[in-house]
Amino acid sequence: MTDVATKLEKSPTRTTARWRGVPKYVFLSIVALLSIGPLYFMVVSATNTTQDVLASKMIPGGNLIANWQSLTEFQDVGSAMYHSVLNAVVTTVLALVVCSIAGYGFEVYHSPNKDRLMWVLMLAMMIPFAATMIPLFQACSLTRDSSTRPGPWCSPRLRRRC
Repeated sequence: MTDVATKLEKSPTRTTARWRGVPKYVFLSIVALLSIGPLYFMVVSATNTTQDVLASKMIPGGNLIANWQSLTEFQDVGSAMYHSVLNAVVTTVLALVVCSIAGYGFEVYHSPNKDRLMWVLMLAMMIPFAATMIPLFQACSLTRDSSTRPGPWCSPRLRRRC
């Protein structure tokens, strides 16, 4: 037998190679559906009545306009959106500035404690947000503010208590 014939016998057929990736794509499809599910439920819930939402109705309803009017009647949506965008922009800009300066400092300046400090920073970044959410909420509730400020760091009440 020639080398070409043995290679053809040992190589999997195209059909076998194609079916080998099916479990991976089935798993990814299931995860994608699970990820999209809460977003779909949120959009459908915006169109339903309270009773339909509590009953977990998964079919869009006809109450979108009434729900929007009720929301804008009882809440200042524009102010909430403004403060959310302001908070996101300020936090992003501050993070970019601080991280750029820190990255420059870690690259240029050499110190015997640099590796230890880098490990502390890496460990701090690995703490999931869910673990810090309740302490953050408690710190924000000390201010007794509603959502009218871009963040707890701007509140003079929090600065006085710390």
